[in-house]
Amino acid sequence: MLEYMLMRPIERTIFDKTRAWLAQNPAEKFLIVLDEAHLYRGAAGAEVGLLLRRLRDRLNITADRFQVICATASFSNPVYAPDFGAQLAGVPSDTFIPIQGEFAWREHATQGLSVTPKFLANIDLANL
Repeated sequence: MLEYMLMRPIERTIFDKTRAWLAQNPAEKFLIVLDEAHLYRGAAGAEVGLLLRRLRDRLNITADRFQVICATASFSNPVYAPDFGAQLAGVPSDTFIPIQGEFAWREHATQGLSVTPKFLANIDLANL
């Protein structure tokens, strides 16, 4: 959607006003959140990376004012995250701080029974 917004004349004022606001407030940053960031690899990642650079250029701000949060549950190595985010967003890797969560296992949680999927698959949904 961001790509379409950057191209359409009807939405030009959004970026013009944001650029003007950022110019009037030099201490403020522009924040963007990339959910499921692990999906932005390869050619798709290159496209998203270029799109983020176009956005930053359109807003006429430097990399230090462009704050990117890469949200994902798929990085098992927190050391990899800053380099990935930096390459994607076009900002220095030392600006990324990996935050690693912990699993919140439910008390008394157990593994499911193998008969459960078979039982559920045999339910006649039409009669239910």
